[in-house]
Amino acid sequence: MNLRLKRLGNDYLIIQQYLSENPYIKLKTVTGNPPEKYQLEYKLKSIQVLNGIITDVVVHQVEIILPLEYPAIQPQCRMLTPVFHPNIAPHAICIADHWAAGESLKDIIIRIGEMLSYQNYSIKSPLNGEAAKWAYENHHRLPLDVIDFRAYGNKVIENEINNNVISLSEESDTNKVNANKLIKCSNCGCSGPEKIYTKYDHGHNLCPDCVVFCQHCGKKLCIICEIIKCSNCGRTICSDCNEVCDLCKKAVCKVHIKECPVCGNKRCSKCMTECPECGIYYCRLHFRKYDNKCTVCYEKMKANKF
Repeated sequence: MNLRLKRLGNDYLIIQQYLSENPYIKLKTVTGNPPEKYQLEYKLKSIQVLNGIITDVVVHQVEIILPLEYPAIQPQCRMLTPVFHPNIAPHAICIADHWAAGESLKDIIIRIGEMLSYQNYSIKSPLNGEAAKWAYENHHRLPLDVIDFRAYGNKVIENEINNNVISLSEESDTNKVNANKLIKCSNCGCSGPEKIYTKYDHGHNLCPDCVVFCQHCGKKLCIICEIIKCSNCGRTICSDCNEVCDLCKKAVCKVHIKECPVCGNKRCSKCMTECPECGIYYCRLHFRKYDNKCTVCYEKMKANKF
């Protein structure tokens, strides 16, 4: 199964179980099969600005969209109803400064609830400066609500194990792995026999479906913390095959990094220009755009004229 679809399916199972226990958050609608867009309703104490006055509000509508690159990039979250919060703007909810692919959708839903109730807020680099000022001046009144969102959804989803354990029918009965040795994938949440999981030094365990490979050298990579993509071709590369363009500072694979023969700067293909005269790539400093020649060929042309 496609990695993204597998992650989406497992997210939905976990969210259904979590919300079935949590009376403060309700799933209004989902889009996609498996869902990639959620609309949620939160019932908790928060505030909004109405006619220039800060007033209490208890019902909130939130939209979460899981983009095509999810879980490599974070979900897109926004409010559908107004709220007054330092880290929430009309177009976005700042759910994290640094996104980790191993973070679950359940964690995001919990964090949004904690933000709305002012259990979670930051006045550093806010999206709403006025709300940050208000939070600073009224910190003694916070949080506005004390719901423990993490007290729900801690039961094991039995179907998750039953449906996602990888079959070992080719193994003899004596070699079958005992259920007690099942471990959970750090990325998609599926459970399976420990022996077929890939373990990484940083503590992540990945099932076979979640292991990715460097498309340059074939090295196994951890999808949670080792993914780098070439900005020129989009291929997944490991740290050994990663080069950084001197000009745009973007990561590129070794195929798309070139060295200017004049100054020696290493730059990506997009920041270099091929001279139609000699067929060699030069950085833009050494390519004369209006003459459509590199500086070397231009100097040769000038010398031949005299």
